[in-house]
Amino acid sequence: MTKAIAHVGDTGTVLIKVITDGTNIIDISEQTTLNLHIKRPDGTVVVLTGSFVDNGVDGEAKFTTISSTWNGDGNNLEQLNLVLPTGDWVGVVEKRIVNARIF
Repeated sequence: MTKAIAHVGDTGTVLIKVITDGTNIIDISEQTTLNLHIKRPDGTVVVLTGSFVDNGVDGEAKFTTISSTWNGDGNNLEQLNLVLPTGDWVGVVEKRIVNARIF
């Protein structure tokens, strides 16, 4: 999946994640926690709460940025946290480059 292009201060960017076990799509419809942790270049962490793109059976979750999500340009690290009745998992760490703004 192509990553959304990110700029400092972007608001309303929808990040869509497809949750798999490495091979198979995971049904997340019974999740109790669905968070995306973003570690910013300054070392602080912001947590976005996810929702379903459809009904969760397809493993798709979406997270919407707010103005303070990306507060500086550089490398941001993202990691999912998913809690289902059967367990608690974290995803692989992914890097997203956040670009500066000229205005």
